[in-house]
Amino acid sequence: MIELEQKLGLYQVFLNLYENNQGLLNEILQLENSHDRSLKRLRGKYTYIIGVVEDQRVYLLANLMGNGSQKLFQPQNIWTIGRGQKAGISIPDDRLSRNHAAIQYVPDRGFYLHDLNSTNGTYVNQEPVSDRILLQDGDRVRLGSLVFYFSCCQETRQLVNTPQEIINTLNKLEKSAFSQEQKELPETSEHKTCFFLTDEDRKPAFRDRPAPELNPVQQSEILDRFFHQQRNSL
Repeated sequence: MIELEQKLGLYQVFLNLYENNQGLLNEILQLENSHDRSLKRLRGKYTYIIGVVEDQRVYLLANLMGNGSQKLFQPQNIWTIGRGQKAGISIPDDRLSRNHAAIQYVPDRGFYLHDLNSTNGTYVNQEPVSDRILLQDGDRVRLGSLVFYFSCCQETRQLVNTPQEIINTLNKLEKSAFSQEQKELPETSEHKTCFFLTDEDRKPAFRDRPAPELNPVQQSEILDRFFHQQRNSL
């Protein structure tokens, strides 16, 4: 009963939108259906851009393109975002303009977000950006259907040395994990022994020592044992 009432309430909202603001309703529906494969890949993923100032280097760290995080360097410290192929950060979203927005680093000030006269606008924390805005840690940015969080890293801190007891514990854990991995490794052909060889034949082999040559009698005995095992297994 409650679920039915919720559906009826939602239907009433859409009906009111259709009667009083059809343009807004169409925009909502387009926003929902405009995601292509790249945006579907990003859906449900925490997308971000981090502005990093490291000594004399300035770059963005982002996971909007490719399969993981990437460092994005730009000679003029201006990173354009849009659906155009020439955009620095190119996202194939129909609601993005070819050059939708740009992030610019200004020395001693920070990272600014510019709207480049985009069709569908640029928003920071749900507020429209008419010209430019200084980005802050934790800002939520929306460009078309693309949503990401911005963080800024301009300070470096040197931490104290790790206590030796913790290092010893980590070393023990590393050795234990390595030993367990070795136990779980599948037996390679180098370590396998043939089932038709006797204990005398299964002598340790050393890589720096050539394998002993078998005389014809030994070869014949080994072949006989092999075929005998084959017949018994049938």
